[in-house]
Formats: sequence, C-alpha cells, structure tokens
Amino acid sequence: MNEVIFRCDFCHKLIELPANTHYDKLQHEGCSGRFHKVDEAKTSKAGSSGWFPAVIIVAVTLGITVALFFGLFKGALPFLGTAVDKDSPVNLYDSIPFEAGTEWVYKIEIPAGQSPETYRYILWPTAMGIVASEVEGAFDPPPGKKSFVINIRAKGPVNSDQHPFNLKEFSGFDAIELEIIKDEIGFFDQAEQVFWAKDPAHFMVVEMATYPPDSELTRFAPAGFTAKYGLGTRPIFFIDAPKTAKSTTDKDRLGFWGGDTRVPHYEGKMLSHFRREVNGTNGHNFTEDMWFELGIGLVRLEQKIGGKTSMTWSLLEFSRGAK
Repeated sequence: MNEVIFRCDFCHKLIELPANTHYDKLQHEGCSGRFHKVDEAKTSKAGSSGWFPAVIIVAVTLGITVALFFGLFKGALPFLGTAVDKDSPVNLYDSIPFEAGTEWVYKIEIPAGQSPETYRYILWPTAMGIVASEVEGAFDPPPGKKSFVINIRAKGPVNSDQHPFNLKEFSGFDAIELEIIKDEIGFFDQAEQVFWAKDPAHFMVVEMATYPPDSELTRFAPAGFTAKYGLGTRPIFFIDAPKTAKSTTDKDRLGFWGGDTRVPHYEGKMLSHFRREVNGTNGHNFTEDMWFELGIGLVRLEQKIGGKTSMTWSLLEFSRGAK
C-alpha cells in the first residue's frame, strides 16, 4: 500500500501513513503541533528527518524602528581585542569567493547517538515594532543514516533595491544570493532566500536569510502582529586580530582564533580558525569550530556538545565561477 509522509508543523517530526487515510491536521500527541501532508518536492529536499525546534522564544520590542534595532543588533556585544587593521594584506574580497557559479559541496557526518543543535535569531519588522524570535532545536537523523550532503551555488550579485538590501542599514553591502541545490539535512529548509553579504564597514561576511510571514517560526507571536518577512543575520567570517569576537546576540558569538596549520586533511596549510559559541536556553549549548581557506571559504566545521563531536562538515567539491 502506498504511504504518504506527514510533518508536524511545530517539531518537524515526520511520519508515514497509508495514502487512503485522512490524517491531515492530526494532532501530534505530546506536542502543540499538527501533522500536515508534505509536498514531494519538499520531502526530497529535506530528507527523512528535520530540525526539531526545542525552544521558541518570542520577544516583542515596541516603538523601535527597524533602523535603530539593526543598529543595536550589529553591536550587541563589545568587540574584543585590537581594532581592525585596514592595511592588512588579507583582502576581505578574497576571503570567500562571490563570483556567480561558484559552488560548494559539503559532506555532513553525525556520529551515532548524537543530535546536533541549531540556533537562529530572527527579526520580524511590523508596524508596531520588532518581533524577535529565538529558535533553538536539534536534528534527529533517521535510523541508520549518518551522512548527508549540502550543495550550495552562488547565483549572482544582488541589486541594491532587492529586499533586504533596500534597507539603509545594508546599503553598501556587496552581496550574492545563494541557490541551495541540495539540502539533505534540511538546514536551509525554512528560509525563503539565503545571502552572503560583505560588510565593508566592519570587515566581515554576514549570512542573511529571509523567512516568509506564514513561517511556523512566528506561531508564538502575539496576536495582531503581522510582518511582511522575517530576517535572520549572523557573522560567519571577519578580519581582525586573533581572539576578537563579534556577535548578533548575547547568546550567539563568533570568535577569531587565528591561523591554524593542524587541521585534518589540511596539515601544513594555513587556515583561518573561527569558533562559534552558542549559550542557549535549558542547556542548549554548543560550539562550532570553522576553518576557512583563502579563496575558497569554509572547508571544515566541527560542532561539539558537552565536549563531544555532534556534527562535522567537510568540503567535498569546490569550483569557482568566472571572474
């Protein structure tokens, strides 16, 4: 008998039910969500499991304009270490290639018994103020599956009038939109668009994602709040002195640990080492060590929870687009 896949709209749990039954919008016991049929296209993209939001915190900031909020957002934590050396021989525009057609393929491995964590901080501008949602969750891999693939391609440069770069806070940013060709782990599953943007004023590369207003990430927003979009941003690379940190919230911070020549499979090659530290709610804490190669971008990521490796990303294939 043919079976249909259903996904819980809150915790993302997937179940298979006979196709001739009527279980759409079935209440998920032990959870506040309901099951809905999953599109075949989305099923093939997300794989057989998904990120389970364990904690969703919604804060409402009234009377604050988008401009002011983004100003606070960028400088939420003081920068540590020395100031940026503007005469540094390392060029921000050589750090991560932005040419259209550039492509990265990553192999993601999850050790047996581990459930990697995720954290997102998303702003929802409304007429009454900003609704800020913090989403913490874990990925529960399907039984017997420990390896996944993410394939990302640079679509091309973004016009200054394209949302969200039409906001004055992001004027002057050099940005590319990313095409998520394959995402077996569902890492970008809920994002409508994904960008990498170079912020020349702060010498850093920021990952930006937009979320539709009907996203389940707004399910706990107060009644009456309607947003046209959601916007999540976080730094993924910057140029500064070692032991310098930048952050978007007091729970999620990225530190530069300096050069590293001892990375597995890259021994003897100088890579830039960054560490992301997330201090979530109810023990949802993790670190992500990331290594970047000049002219290529991210080549390796290792997430740890409680000192144990919970997930690794390894660059399998890379091809640079024409300049």
